[in-house]
Amino acid sequence: MKIVLSFLALIPTLCLAQKSDDNNAQFYLNRIRYYHTDDVNRENPDVDLKLMKELGIKSVTLKRNYKGKSSYNKTFHLNDLGRITQIIHPKVTVEYTYVNDSLISSTRVIGKKSSLTNFEYQNGKITGKEYFEKERLTSRLVVKYNEDESVNFSLLQKGRKLRNSYSMYYTYQDSKLENQRFMKNAKILKELDYKCKPEGEEVQAKNKSNVCKYVEENNDGSYIEYLRRMENNSTLLYKYYYTKDSVNYRSECFDEDEKMKWSNEIKPDSSVFIAYDKKGVVDHTIKTRYDDQHRMVEREYSYDVKGKRIGKRNYAYNDNGTMSNTQYYFKGKLIHAKDYEYAN
Repeated sequence: MKIVLSFLALIPTLCLAQKSDDNNAQFYLNRIRYYHTDDVNRENPDVDLKLMKELGIKSVTLKRNYKGKSSYNKTFHLNDLGRITQIIHPKVTVEYTYVNDSLISSTRVIGKKSSLTNFEYQNGKITGKEYFEKERLTSRLVVKYNEDESVNFSLLQKGRKLRNSYSMYYTYQDSKLENQRFMKNAKILKELDYKCKPEGEEVQAKNKSNVCKYVEENNDGSYIEYLRRMENNSTLLYKYYYTKDSVNYRSECFDEDEKMKWSNEIKPDSSVFIAYDKKGVVDHTIKTRYDDQHRMVEREYSYDVKGKRIGKRNYAYNDNGTMSNTQYYFKGKLIHAKDYEYAN
């Protein structure tokens, strides 16, 4: 009886874990559609690879300090093309191999354990990826493209014997996305329909969403882009405000009761993101300041309504534009810092 009760107690946890796996797979395949790559060089928060190439920098070392004590060092080694060839961390070492400008493999070593990832690219766009642990294939990615290089199909297989297969199918009309189906083991988990009237259409199907997009233009050339998403009889409305030069200066999200869920105000030297709870009360805010080169110099996080739980991150730069150091404070106390060292 105890065994049965223990198993029943595990069911909610297992369901949540499965739901998380499904959401992660959907996010990953959507990211592949937008960026056409799965590469450490696409975006790295610690290293501006474009700047490293321009300056001829071959290595970057991050020295992390936690509460006044040295924590660890992390070093990036780069090739002449500004691509990461090796990352050395006290617990992890990763090496990357390229043919010309295309990443073909990476090897990760953690203690006595190692893993290998093989990549396939065509015309700079990823077409395949395989991940091996203990020489056993544990995940596979396959991506297919249309003639205009838009993704028409992607497949992610993972789990024991690759038994979980996530796939994303895209349908286009005149190069515009009309339909998107996310499936797991041949079962539809979610379908997005982009063919709709400006006012939107009610969606009855359990796993189907309707996405409507339309634009409201003003006399001065500025405009507002509306994106309404209807799913399981609930609606989210996104509003994006643009200048006449198509510069986004404000974004908002509303629920079906027209209560604001979040807003983001963007200025040349700052931005303010505010998230609200179900009662419409401010849940948290993120305030960011930029310098005259639009580099982030300060980001402040407020975690409660009264603004007592505040975290702040400061960024400093060298004269050549490289990052000098970052510092993170919580409730006014320095928690951790990073110093950057560069070598040609």
